[in-house]
Amino acid sequence: MDVLSDAQEILGELKVHFEASASEASAAAMLAASVNYPLRGAVTWKSTVGTNVASDALSQPASSGVKGGALIIVGEDYGEGSSIMQERSHAFAMKSQIWLLDPRPNLTSIVNAVETGFQLSEASNTPVMLELRIRACHVYGSFVAKDNVTPVFTLADAMENPRAIMGGLFCRRRTLNERSRKLRLAGPRRSNSSRTAASTNSSAAIRAMSALLFRAVFIIR
Repeated sequence: MDVLSDAQEILGELKVHFEASASEASAAAMLAASVNYPLRGAVTWKSTVGTNVASDALSQPASSGVKGGALIIVGEDYGEGSSIMQERSHAFAMKSQIWLLDPRPNLTSIVNAVETGFQLSEASNTPVMLELRIRACHVYGSFVAKDNVTPVFTLADAMENPRAIMGGLFCRRRTLNERSRKLRLAGPRRSNSSRTAASTNSSAAIRAMSALLFRAVFIIR
């Protein structure tokens, strides 16, 4: 993280945004951008303890899917040579239906897993978890790097052309309203008195529901 923080100038030329977050939850929340935009994003932290902290934020991209590649890099702290916290990332990945990649402990396999993980995430519209076990985290050596590629869609593009998050919900509500209106028009004709009675009953039901909803919100607060 310190190396990436010091390389802000190089990352800026490649249109890559790096940010050190205060917690795993705030870091995972930034992956929400990949839900609405074709932006690639990656977060990293240590073991399932960090995943537990970020679980609420991870539920959003895991449930709704992603448009851009989303990679969750976890330093797996389990087994021989680990700390006292004996938890594994497999259970969380299965629970949230997230792909889990477990590369061999050599740099070439890890680098290839990162590239493949982004491609898999974009092909399946699903976040991908990449775990690095104890031995993999202690590996040293070298690998052949590919040429840097500037992303086709950047964070600046998303800021210049924002998309409303509620746009889809609004369109869906409008479609349902149009369908219900067509059903009412296609229904049997009723007399003025019956329409007035039905309208009165509907208004009373709406007022009753509004009162119940207000009391429910008040109790929750």
